[in-house]
Amino acid sequence: MVFFFYGADGYRLRQKTNSVIEQYQAKHKSGLNFSRFDFGESEALDKLKNFLDSSPMFAEKKLAIAENLFSASGDKQERFVAYLENSDILKSQDKFLVVAQELAISEDKKSKQEYVLKDSQELFKALVDVSAGALAKAEEFDYLTGAKLEAWIKKETESAGAKIDTGAIRKLAAFVGADLWQM
Repeated sequence: MVFFFYGADGYRLRQKTNSVIEQYQAKHKSGLNFSRFDFGESEALDKLKNFLDSSPMFAEKKLAIAENLFSASGDKQERFVAYLENSDILKSQDKFLVVAQELAISEDKKSKQEYVLKDSQELFKALVDVSAGALAKAEEFDYLTGAKLEAWIKKETESAGAKIDTGAIRKLAAFVGADLWQM
């Protein structure tokens, strides 16, 4: 199974990726069937394929995290998509691949937000375009604003064991805005 976490909100994207890893590690303590692959490295795709295609140790499920895939060469991106299309990972209940990608936003003249994809349009489309048979279960992490940002601040404050009043939430949201790394 393939999951694609993407968007401009790098903080929540990282939070989600770490949550998946923590859930996996809580169930599969050996850690032998978990690995990260940085596509900034030349051998990342081959290492990923070897990892996912080999038999798991101790009959555990496998979890692979693919990072910086959108920074990889166009050829490597095409080979990655071809691998997904031809492997059993899309239907597997024993192999999990998470592609996590923070994407910059560009404002066009019509004020419609679009991601800056440079040479990765085909990769993005392959991962998220359901009408084209998306290869991944995608989850977008857009910047939070307004009531959603305020609800997030309240939830995070409470999860840290603290309390915050509505006025303070609004001030914090106004001062910091959508940059959750500052909080």
